[in-house]
Amino acid sequence: MSDFDPKAFTLELDALGLKLTATRMVDGTIRINQWRMHEYWSNERRATDLWERTIAANDSNRKVLAEFLLELSYLTF
Repeated sequence: MSDFDPKAFTLELDALGLKLTATRMVDGTIRINQWRMHEYWSNERRATDLWERTIAANDSNRKVLAEFLLELSYLTF
């Protein structure tokens, strides 16, 4: 079992200026959207490194994050 915490990961990226949302596509897949805020550009390297280490190379973490973000969007709206 993974020790990946999608809430902590999302909050950490949010603090670096990278906001994440998710959209369920027509085919049932979930797309993760990245929104770069003003403060992102001074933290770009840290945010990119964190994303690469945690999500890019790990499909399991990506699926957990996508489901978390989608659930969060349902709670928001």
